[in-house]
Amino acid sequence: MTQFREDETLSAVRQQFFEGELPNRVPQPVSNHNNSSFTPEDISSLTPLQRFHRIEGRLRRILTKACENSYAASKVVNILEDYLVRVHAGKKDKHTREEWLELLLEPPTVTSPRRKKSKDQENDTKATLIARFLFDADSDTGGFHRLLLHGICQFHGLHAASSTMQVVVHNNETKKARVLTATGTLYGENVRLVDFIMDRQRQPSSYSGTITTGTYPAKKQEVVVEK
Repeated sequence: MTQFREDETLSAVRQQFFEGELPNRVPQPVSNHNNSSFTPEDISSLTPLQRFHRIEGRLRRILTKACENSYAASKVVNILEDYLVRVHAGKKDKHTREEWLELLLEPPTVTSPRRKKSKDQENDTKATLIARFLFDADSDTGGFHRLLLHGICQFHGLHAASSTMQVVVHNNETKKARVLTATGTLYGENVRLVDFIMDRQRQPSSYSGTITTGTYPAKKQEVVVEK
């Protein structure tokens, strides 16, 4: 977090982020086809390494350093990612209100889009949801935590957009909130981002080849072959 605030090489992405202009998805080349228009079928067939390289490059570096060097940042990533995975699987959030208030102004909420589903969508067992996270705009850590959530969304194929609004929080106080809205269908729930980053750090040789091979470290083979 300190590096993100102070590193001059990150000044451009830092300014973009706090202005709400950080691109949600700037895919990195992972195959010979054009990645600018991924379909759900494309995303579901990607390996964890390919999904990792879909995270915008500068954001990916910030996320990697945060998870490798900070237990606190890793914990935040796990909490936010676990919430998205659980709600997209139709499960209840396991975190208490008190736990959420350490990160957000209010616990996150999730809704379903109010639009008529196509026949293909009706047959799809994966849910398309809208999750909202209210970060304190005046918090020292809120902006950084929101940045981490942008990376989580890109890793799992969700569209993330930030906006600013005034909200009335639990103590009837009006606060300025930076709202991150994560929309879409979550993919790759079997591989968690912190686990992937830490395994990649411990076994760099396993990731040294091209990222189009569909390979992953041997000890993860049972969960990363996504069909």
